[in-house]
Amino acid sequence: MFSPGGANTKQASRSLEHAFNDFSISQVAKVLGKTEDAQTYTQRAGNFVNLWNPNITVPGGPGVIGMMQPRFANGTFNFTDPRHCSVHDPAKATCFLNAANRDGFYESSPIVYSQYAPQDTAKLIELQGGLDKFISRLDFIFDQDYFDSTDEPSQQIPFMYHYANRPGLSTQRSRQIIAQSFNTSINGLPGNDDSGAMGSYAAFYLSGLYPLPATQQFLLSSPYFQQISFFNPVLNTTTKIVAENFNGNPPDGTGGRVFIQARFPCPLSSVLIAESSELELSERGCERTTLQV
Repeated sequence: MFSPGGANTKQASRSLEHAFNDFSISQVAKVLGKTEDAQTYTQRAGNFVNLWNPNITVPGGPGVIGMMQPRFANGTFNFTDPRHCSVHDPAKATCFLNAANRDGFYESSPIVYSQYAPQDTAKLIELQGGLDKFISRLDFIFDQDYFDSTDEPSQQIPFMYHYANRPGLSTQRSRQIIAQSFNTSINGLPGNDDSGAMGSYAAFYLSGLYPLPATQQFLLSSPYFQQISFFNPVLNTTTKIVAENFNGNPPDGTGGRVFIQARFPCPLSSVLIAESSELELSERGCERTTLQV
């Protein structure tokens, strides 16, 4: 139901993060041929569903139903206002690690953490009522300023439209985040770099890629450059991505000839990008008809 141990704080966010950690362990176990360990940790990775309370609603969020919540060992739920630790938190409560924080979440809101299950987004979409409601929830997060560019828990959210067959919306949102929250000044990062987290996040966005942690997969978007190359000193190989029809980047991140077409029609992800890949760009986003997981 929850992850025991440690301070009596951040029980919900810690449980969600530990579930993803278990998924990561399962992937290593598979590579090492430890089948039993892989099965054990794959099962544990599904524990995030135990925090899902389908009866929680968000004030001002019509249609946003269901939320991650703290849960007691006896199976009953505690309640944390979904707006906690956001710009709309009516209590303006602390969301950092201290003895007074008993509401179960650390450095982000239940609204944001309710999107955190990178190991099984298909199940998350099911919990949230299907593709259309999933998209509406993502839009609500951005339109009502619950997305927080200053901290890591929000980082994958702009690219989550991929899983709902709308990668063009991922491209649009991710470019808006770069335009609004990052710049080349001394204070150009919106938050603590945290050992390179913010800087590498921006670098991948500018490259048109979002790396899915603990996998070999990338969610694909369009690069900010006509051509970009990656050199791997271990394998002594260079991967080059060329953007055909490249026409620059809209300064506000909205619109433009930035949507991928042709060879990668409505891409979800690429397990291994070829040594040389060409992306054709257009001014119109596209949709997938099926979700590939």
